Amino acid sequence: MDTKSLEYYHKLVEEKNFSKVAEFFEVSQPTITLAIKRLENEYQTKFFCVIDHIKNLF
Repeated sequence: MDTKSLEYYHKLVEEKNFSKVAEFFEVSQPTITLAIKRLENEYQTKFFCVIDHIKNLF
C-alpha cells in the first residue's frame, strides 16, 4: 500500500468522480483507476459500485 493511493481513495470518496480526482491530482484518469484497483486487490474487496458513475461506497 502506498500513501498516494490512499489519498486518491479519500478524494474519490469526497468527489465520487474519477475524472475530477485525476484533474485535482494532475494525473490521468487511468492512474486513479489503477491505484484504486490495486487497493481493492490488496484488501480483497470492492470499494465502489461503478456503473456510469460511482453509485455506492462499500
